[in-house]
Amino acid sequence: MAKKWKGDQLWSLAAASLKDACGNEDLAEAWKESFLPLCSKQEIRRQLESSPATDVARLLLHSFGRGHSLIKQAVNWENPHIGREESTSRLDITRGIMWRYAIAYCGWDRCTNALGITQATQEKILAKLAHHLESPKLTDSQRRRIAEWIPAEAMITEDHNNYSIDGVWIQSFLGIRDNYRDFPNWLLGIKPIKQAALLAILRNLVCHGSLLPTKARNWGLETVYEKGVTVLEEGFTLLIAALMPTHRSKLETSSSARVI
Repeated sequence: MAKKWKGDQLWSLAAASLKDACGNEDLAEAWKESFLPLCSKQEIRRQLESSPATDVARLLLHSFGRGHSLIKQAVNWENPHIGREESTSRLDITRGIMWRYAIAYCGWDRCTNALGITQATQEKILAKLAHHLESPKLTDSQRRRIAEWIPAEAMITEDHNNYSIDGVWIQSFLGIRDNYRDFPNWLLGIKPIKQAALLAILRNLVCHGSLLPTKARNWGLETVYEKGVTVLEEGFTLLIAALMPTHRSKLETSSSARVI
């Protein structure tokens, strides 16, 4: 039986109201007023500010609907694996866990990108979550192997058995872009990284094929990918909730509000 995750009921209420808002100017204005403060990409915000409220309601319905569908598919994917049918290979299972996360992140990304919600705004939402992604618990041997695997050009230095990245970042480590250069330090347990950036990095490593299941498993990232789906699930729920509190009474009395 498919899992009923807690965002389902909230989304059902919001979706029903947004469908009404597409033809109800007052309700659409309530949604627009609640949404615009979250739209932090200025070019998108300027466009939406001048758009009819009913058009904004349609955009919200479409974007949240696509995001919800993908995240729900990931949440409901039990015992994920990618490989031969009935495969019990550990690497096939790890590969499935990684792609399960990628599906969930695509739902989050499609929603936030379409609505102009920047990583800085995402970070504020994610900061309210009960769950956060922590770096894997690595042994000294694991940390040393990872550090040795990072290209020498990244200028790894050793100090009391801790490793840090210093100097100019070289883009050859897992194909990570320069603005995500804190990832190796997070992986090695040296310093934290912003959750919104980490979620994006984890997705890129899967979709760009730069992180093999073998390394993901050996580096303890399998558990991180599993927990990542929970973080995205809860983040999506919070994102919807962030739009709703001011006008909750209007939403709850919407004529077609129902569980779908």
